[in-house]
Amino acid sequence: MCVTFAGREVKATADAEGRWMAHLAPLAASSEGRPLRVTSGEAAIELQDVVVGEVWLASGQSNMEMPLAPAPNYPGVTDWEKEVAAADYPRRRSRRGRSGGEEEGCGAALCSWKREPPGGEPVASNSQHQNPRQVIG
Repeated sequence: MCVTFAGREVKATADAEGRWMAHLAPLAASSEGRPLRVTSGEAAIELQDVVVGEVWLASGQSNMEMPLAPAPNYPGVTDWEKEVAAADYPRRRSRRGRSGGEEEGCGAALCSWKREPPGGEPVASNSQHQNPRQVIG
C-alpha cells in the first residue's frame, strides 16, 4: 500500500485480513482541500478535498441531532431560513453518524465527511452548526 498526501508518501503492509494503517508525519493545519491517494498495485482510491486540522466531535442526547430547519415535532431554529442562507463555512467538514453506534460498513471516520454547502442546509445539526461557528467561522 502507498499513501500520498500533501507532497508526502508513506508505505504500509496489509495484514492477513487485509487491514492496514499508514502514519503520516504531522502536518501543519491547513484549510486547503487536497487529494489523498491510496494505491495498491494497479488499484487506487483518491479522496478529494481533505483538510488538516482539529476534529471536534459533538454527541449527547437526541436533541443534539435537531436540524436548523423544521422537522416533525420540531419547529426549527428562529430565523432558520436566514441562518441557512448566510451559512458559508468553507473550512468546515461535517459528518452525521447514526444514533446508537457506528454506521454499517463504515470502519473509519473518513467514510462520510462532507463540506458544508454555502447557502444550503448544513450537514451538521443545529448544535454542531451554532457552537463552532463562534470560534472558527
